[in-house]
Amino acid sequence: MDIHIRTDNNLDLTGQLRERVEGDVVSALDRFSEHLTRIDVSFRNESAGRETSDDIRCMIEARPAGQEPVTVTASTARIPTAFAEALDKLETLLTHKFGRLDDKDSRETVRGR
Repeated sequence: MDIHIRTDNNLDLTGQLRERVEGDVVSALDRFSEHLTRIDVSFRNESAGRETSDDIRCMIEARPAGQEPVTVTASTARIPTAFAEALDKLETLLTHKFGRLDDKDSRETVRGR
């Protein structure tokens, strides 16, 4: 699972914050690693440097092997908060997506009884 982190020209991530983002992605999504080929994390300042509320947007795209990518977003005033909210959304989405795929193979069907 490759992890790519990008920002727009109005944001600058420190090395420490980049490491934290990578570490959080790995720990939150490790159980899905056999299904995922790539994770893209993008941060954008929606107000182009002006101070407004909820102007930091975090978008995370997960690319499952052999399937269409899935994307989640979150917007808040701070980078760590936007990232945490988006990562929570992605973890929930992938739990439902892959939980259903795994359950489909293990459950009995009405026709199979």
